[in-house]
Amino acid sequence: MRELTDFEREALMDPAVRHGYDNYDLLVKVGGLLRLMRQRSGLSQQQLQDISGIHQADISRAERGQADRGPSLALVSRMAHASGYSVVLSLRKQGAAADDDSALTVEL
Repeated sequence: MRELTDFEREALMDPAVRHGYDNYDLLVKVGGLLRLMRQRSGLSQQQLQDISGIHQADISRAERGQADRGPSLALVSRMAHASGYSVVLSLRKQGAAADDDSALTVEL
């Protein structure tokens, strides 16, 4: 891994820049999941726009992980419902097994 330049270190002092930097991988994973969901539903971005009312450009940004702070849960839920899916949010303690019964789960 390469060292950050002075310019990059200074830029990361801005909270908005830092947030994006720290959450890039998360945004890319969520975006990939949204794209896969839409594709498995047999929908184009334009068709998803027509069903959900979410602008195609916003769908594209969310799927590429390029939304400013990432897609909101409301946007993800709207995209999911319009695609015939529901959102299941699950929280579990770090390091816990996937089948750990202490996980907290809600369907949106």
